[in-house]
Amino acid sequence: ASMAVNPKKLRPYDTPTRRRVPLIPDGPDAAATVFLVAAIVWLVAATGIGVLWAGMQLFPDLLSLTLSVPTFSGTLEIVMSPATVGAGFWNAVVFGWLSNAGLGAILFITPRVLGQRLVGEQVGAAAAGLWNVGMLAGLTAIYVPSIAATGTLAEFPIPVDAVLLLALLLVNDVFWRTGMSARERAPYASVWFLGVALLGFTVLYAVGTLVPLVSDGTTFAALVGAAYARGLETV
Repeated sequence: ASMAVNPKKLRPYDTPTRRRVPLIPDGPDAAATVFLVAAIVWLVAATGIGVLWAGMQLFPDLLSLTLSVPTFSGTLEIVMSPATVGAGFWNAVVFGWLSNAGLGAILFITPRVLGQRLVGEQVGAAAAGLWNVGMLAGLTAIYVPSIAATGTLAEFPIPVDAVLLLALLLVNDVFWRTGMSARERAPYASVWFLGVALLGFTVLYAVGTLVPLVSDGTTFAALVGAAYARGLETV
C-alpha cells in the first residue's frame, strides 16, 4: 500500500523562521521599562541601606566593619562606616532610584505625547544598561576609600562618571532625535520641560565629573561642588 505524503513537509521554506531575540531589547517601551524596573530595584536597595545607616547612628561600633583584601599592589580596605553607608544611601536614592525613575518617565511619556515610537529604542535600552552597571560599580567604590572620590553626590571614581555620562548622552540622543522627527514641530509644553530637565541633568553631571579634575581645594572648587549637589536636587 502506498503511503500518503504531505507535500508541504517536503518544502522547508514553508516553516516560519524563528525570530531571534536581540541581546538589547528593541520593542516598544523597552528602554523605559528597563529604567523603571531598575528604579524599583534601587528603591528597595536604598531602603535597605537607609535602614543600616539609621542603625549605625545608634550602634556605630557594633555595625561598623573594615575588611582588608590582599591584592597584587597591596591591601585594599573595604570600609562600612556611618560615613560610607550614608554616602551610599544618598547615591542610591539620587542616582539609583530617582534618576532611573526620571529617565524612564521621560522615555515613557515622550512617545505618547509626540504620537510616535522613540527613535533608537535599542540605544535607550543600552543607555539604561550602562547607567545601572555604572551605578552598581560606583556604589561599590564608595566603600573603598582608596578609589572613591570626595564631595556630596560626587563620590564615584572618574571612570564610573564617564560611563554614567555616556549613558546620559545616549538618552539625550534618543530624546532629541525623537523630538526632531515628530510631525508636530511645536509639541506640547511638557516635552520642552522634559527636554530641559534632561539637558540640565546631563550638564550638571558633566560639571560634577570635571570638578575633581580641576579641584585644587580652593573656595571656588568647593562652591562649584556645592552648586552641583544643589542643582541635582533641583533637577
